[in-house]
Amino acid sequence: MAKAKFTSATKTQAVPERIVQEIGLLATRIQTVICTAICVEFALQHQNGEYDREFAQCVKRNVVDELYRSREQAQKIYRDLGGRPFPGLTEDEE
Repeated sequence: MAKAKFTSATKTQAVPERIVQEIGLLATRIQTVICTAICVEFALQHQNGEYDREFAQCVKRNVVDELYRSREQAQKIYRDLGGRPFPGLTEDEE
């Protein structure tokens, strides 16, 4: 059985496509974590415990805001590599 020959051009095209797909999935996973963190923040803000508001602010600043920045960075890389933004993950819809 003959082995398929891969030119360097074929390998070059296959690797970026895989990277584009992985970065797209990363952006989707980050969005899921963002939504979860926002729910935690909201619950803490409306629970009226002694330190809940401080915890909520900490979650927002150190989790939600950082994840937004990470997602935006992943989306930029994704677009730069030729990917299209996923519905629900574009900056216009936030």
